[in-house]
Amino acid sequence: MAGGLGPDPVKALEHGLGLRALQFLIAALCVTPLRWLGLNLLRFRRALGLLAFGYAVLHVLVWAGPDMGLRWDEIARDLVKRWYIVIGAVGFLAMVPLAATSTNAAIRRLGAARWRRLHRLAYVAAAAEPCIG
Repeated sequence: MAGGLGPDPVKALEHGLGLRALQFLIAALCVTPLRWLGLNLLRFRRALGLLAFGYAVLHVLVWAGPDMGLRWDEIARDLVKRWYIVIGAVGFLAMVPLAATSTNAAIRRLGAARWRRLHRLAYVAAAAEPCIG
């Protein structure tokens, strides 16, 4: 028995990680509108975004590793065969600079205005993330 994960536990894990990544990303994006309603959760936004990225990394690693067996030819065929994986990859790649610039030092280096513009990629990631898996 696979602990209730069904006949394909790797797929269940992969989808669960992708779903969790999307949930944390949406939670991070909800912080600003919630401020308009008087609920200030700003101190949690960075952690929520980094959790989203962490789960997205795990999702991609499970897909490429246990699911695809790190067979790069098979991964390439999967990308061609299932277009939504390419869209998900775009969302994941949009998250990389967000995670890389999530520190106070990065904000200082980029300047607040440029940092804010860059972090609009979160909306690209959120739009593409449901396609990850």
